[in-house]
Amino acid sequence: MSYTITPYKRDGVGELSTSGSSTTTECDAARGFRNVAVGATLYSNSLTRTVASKTDEDTVVVSSAWDLSDEYTWEYINPTITFSGIYYIKHTKNDRPLTTMGIPTKDSDWTFCTLGKGVSREIVLSGFIESATVADIYKDATILESLADGSQTYQGTCTFTEDVPPRTSYVYVTSVNWQYNRDKPKWLDIMVNMTECQNRGST
Repeated sequence: MSYTITPYKRDGVGELSTSGSSTTTECDAARGFRNVAVGATLYSNSLTRTVASKTDEDTVVVSSAWDLSDEYTWEYINPTITFSGIYYIKHTKNDRPLTTMGIPTKDSDWTFCTLGKGVSREIVLSGFIESATVADIYKDATILESLADGSQTYQGTCTFTEDVPPRTSYVYVTSVNWQYNRDKPKWLDIMVNMTECQNRGST
């Protein structure tokens, strides 16, 4: 079974620059590339490049040279993250009224409900990602960190796709937990809490 989370395009922090035409790209904001993973797509100065490697959180090397001699604003989107397997997935769908009020001395069918806020679906995904190298572990952890970077409320939603049942949901990622296992050093155990919501697109 396949379970994937696709991040949305978001604004980068600060501005990008290169020394002439170069693959080495720097960000003038401290730790500007903190949540940018290897394989991410960068958009700047009407150009598109893929992150080939990260030197540190201020410098990346892209797939081919580009000229950002002047400093330019930028956007990015991280790669899709795919779970190797799952421990469980939990869907909680509820239709809660805004207010309920029981009538004294009457049975439950006399309970009064005011107009509510509608139906909500909470999704909990617990699984793992098995990677071939420690570098892949670092990349996956970076993608996970980016899912909850505080930009969702004004920039976009993630897309969650599951095989069983076959369904695609736009989700707001409320929290992400990941940990290493000592006996499986190339695995990440992951738990993601999501709320299904309206698609905000990729802008």
